[in-house]
Amino acid sequence: MNQRTFKTVVVTSTLIFAAIMSLATPTFVRGQSENEVFEKKIVAMLKEAERLQSVGAADKAEFLLKQVQQLRARFAEANEKSTRKQSDGNQKEILSGLKAGAASLRALGRIDQAKAIERVVAELQKKAAATEKHNRGDKNEREVVLGQIKVMRIAMQALLDADRKDLAGMIEHTIHAQELALEGVRNEKAAKVRETAPKLGQRVELMMFASRKLREAGKKEEAGAVGNLAEQLMVRLRAQQKRGQKGKQGGSGSEKGEKAAVKRESTEQKVAAGQIEVMQIALAALREGERRDSVDIVNRAIQARQIRLKTLKGKEAKYVLEREPKLEQTVEALAVAAGLWREFGNQRNTALVRNLVEKLSAGGRGNAKERAQKERPRKEKTGKERAGIEEQVKRISQLEEEIAKLKDALEKRLIDLKEIDARVDR
Repeated sequence: MNQRTFKTVVVTSTLIFAAIMSLATPTFVRGQSENEVFEKKIVAMLKEAERLQSVGAADKAEFLLKQVQQLRARFAEANEKSTRKQSDGNQKEILSGLKAGAASLRALGRIDQAKAIERVVAELQKKAAATEKHNRGDKNEREVVLGQIKVMRIAMQALLDADRKDLAGMIEHTIHAQELALEGVRNEKAAKVRETAPKLGQRVELMMFASRKLREAGKKEEAGAVGNLAEQLMVRLRAQQKRGQKGKQGGSGSEKGEKAAVKRESTEQKVAAGQIEVMQIALAALREGERRDSVDIVNRAIQARQIRLKTLKGKEAKYVLEREPKLEQTVEALAVAAGLWREFGNQRNTALVRNLVEKLSAGGRGNAKERAQKERPRKEKTGKERAGIEEQVKRISQLEEEIAKLKDALEKRLIDLKEIDARVDR
């Protein structure tokens, strides 16, 4: 190899390596300046190709031109992916802002405006789901489910890291059910696993919670993947609910009753899951404050709600439910936790726990009122019966007094008659 050929190879290799390294630069570094740098390198490669052509190295010049074409194609693809990712991120921020705005409007009592924004959010989510489906290309259902399982494993690990083994267990149950379905297992055990797996609404909540935990941990990419899955599941859930509403319009009375019962059960499960989450927050404050008695009370309250949430049965479940503290005890322990969070300076957690205290207290007062309403007729009846008995006793006493007086009068009359008889005999 002569000196000119060696120089040509070195220059060509250096230019190609520099262009490839520019493609490997992270997305967040690339921008307008990076495009300019890349174009400068491409121009340098083209000039080198012209020089090679002029010195009679046509094969090397052709090779370099092909490299330029390939690098430009790869750079364009990388830019497209970066733009799409940024667009997805912007869309999520917009959706998040719209949801927050709708919630604020609801809080202010502007229901119509809130509903209008929620309709816009639903439409955007629908379009996002359609775009995501298009971007996936020709993936079959199996590949889609496998991709979801992969994301769910990320969510499960995030919940384990957050010390939420109960919620991580629910995701693991969902994964197991989907894996059995993919494997085509159709036995009784598989059917039971699928029946007891978390419902679609619960999965949405689990993914949203895991996404928030990942975001708090600074894992933005994983949080985005899990949040994206939550949105996909939300679209499915709304479609499911829409179909259910159509079914209600043409269903019989018994079907409507069954669906209402299912909806009521789902709402109760959501309430229980939310209470568990806030109680976990309260538990952290109680442990930090070394309030052992309150820790025990809240722990038992959480365990009982988890049993009901998972609809577990058996001796262990019965034992846990029997140990559930009274509502008044739970409210007192949570109030202590709210006070501790206030002392720690955490306003958000203070508000969350205090809000739960107020809801549980209101529920307790409502139950007491219901019990009082049920007891009132019985008490009124008992009171009337007691009054009747007292009246009878009083009447009997009066009769006894009258009988005693009559007896005394008869005895006196008898004495008088005997005296009269004695005088007659004399």
